[in-house]
This record gives sequence, C-alpha cells and structure tokens, in this order.
Amino acid sequence: MTHKQEVEIDGIPYEVEYIIHRGASGLHTLPNGDPGYPDDPDEIEIVSVITYDEDGHEIDATYKLADDAADALEI
Repeated sequence: MTHKQEVEIDGIPYEVEYIIHRGASGLHTLPNGDPGYPDDPDEIEIVSVITYDEDGHEIDATYKLADDAADALEI
C-alpha cells in the first residue's frame, strides 16, 4: 500500500509517495536453546518525489531527492 505525505526539503514543498515494508520479528532464543536473532527493521521505499514550478508544471525529483525525502518523512 502506498502512502503520500507532503514534506519540505530546503524550504521547497514536495509530495512524497512511499511504501513501508515491515521488518520481520526476531526471536530471542532458538528452540535448541541457542541465542536467537534481532528484529529486522522496517524499510521505506520512495516511489516518487514531486514538486511543481511556478506555472504549475510537475517536476519529478525522485532520483535526486529520494534519500532526503526518506529522512524528512514523519513516520
């Protein structure tokens, strides 16, 4: 399921579309008594980062700003 959120990067508003991939739960102890393994963290996949110029034309900044957009998301 994709989500959308508006974020601001360097004072410019962007519409960010993203997918959250939930991590797998870890296991404290294996059935044989050996130590288990930690949880896998959730991951964010950025689908698109869009802004608009002063004339209302769409500007795709996904390639350039995907990492910045992921950092700016409030999740």
